[in-house]
Amino acid sequence: MRVSLLQFFLLLSCISYSFAGKVAGQEILDKKVSLNLPSKEIRTVLKAIAASTEIGFTYSNDVLQNRQKITVIANDERLGDLLQRIFGPLHISYEVIGHQIVLKKNPAAVNTRGSLAAAPAFRPITGTVIGADGAPLVGVSVTIAGTTHGTTTDMKGYFSIDAKDGDILVFSSIGYDIYKVSVGAASNLSVSLKKSENQMG
Repeated sequence: MRVSLLQFFLLLSCISYSFAGKVAGQEILDKKVSLNLPSKEIRTVLKAIAASTEIGFTYSNDVLQNRQKITVIANDERLGDLLQRIFGPLHISYEVIGHQIVLKKNPAAVNTRGSLAAAPAFRPITGTVIGADGAPLVGVSVTIAGTTHGTTTDMKGYFSIDAKDGDILVFSSIGYDIYKVSVGAASNLSVSLKKSENQMG
């Protein structure tokens, strides 16, 4: 079967275009990002990333929860790695198209019986953090272990964070021992932090 010269060049141009698109997408994901955003709404975080990398994000309203807050700390981190840290726990996938990063909800996992397995639901976990003297602690970092999701306590030691059953909440503050607790049936927690030994005396 003979292939005309025109068909050959058309095929070659399509391959070249596809390859160029992948290379451009890889270049975007290889960009370095430095951010320090404690307890910010995820849309605010995306705006900051877009401003520092000169790319845009495209998504529908049902992909991101409006008031969901995360903590993002990155020091010259590769954009692709940062996006994986942010979106992995949220079951959101992304694709680079031109200079836009398109966000999509991953399809629900299918269990062995073939029915859809619902992902564990996020729910608000609230509480207060106090010191050994019973006084509320301000500015305590509250994060979900292994993710960038977090918040900080307010003037009354109060915090609120969206988490799901089985998540590990990590409480940390300068001068205090790190405290960890697993999310269970309780939706309201009372946490007491103990001063670090090297801070005593």
